[in-house]
Amino acid sequence: MVLTLLLFACVKPLQIKAESKTSAALGNTAHNYQCQSGEKIVVNYQSTETILLQYQGSHYKMSAAISASGSRYITNDIEWWTKGRGAGAKGTLFRHLTDGGSAQVIESCTEYFI
Repeated sequence: MVLTLLLFACVKPLQIKAESKTSAALGNTAHNYQCQSGEKIVVNYQSTETILLQYQGSHYKMSAAISASGSRYITNDIEWWTKGRGAGAKGTLFRHLTDGGSAQVIESCTEYFI
């Protein structure tokens, strides 16, 4: 029984670290973007399929969409497309067309760390 307790004590911290890393990968932290217009966009990755994007006081729950490169998320009205990860990554906010295409660029942004 003592051996079992010792083994459990050694394994438990490793499980906690793995769970924390998974949570961070899914976006329990905010990703901040500074846009050329002076606006800011904050993105939280809720899962691999959905994000919550904050822009001009509004919140948009967006779903993953097919992308030739980078990551792309859409709602009925807007589209968020990113390329790269971490400080310096690029993000573009578009008006989304009902035929699935991108239309007018609303914002061009760069990720930064607070």
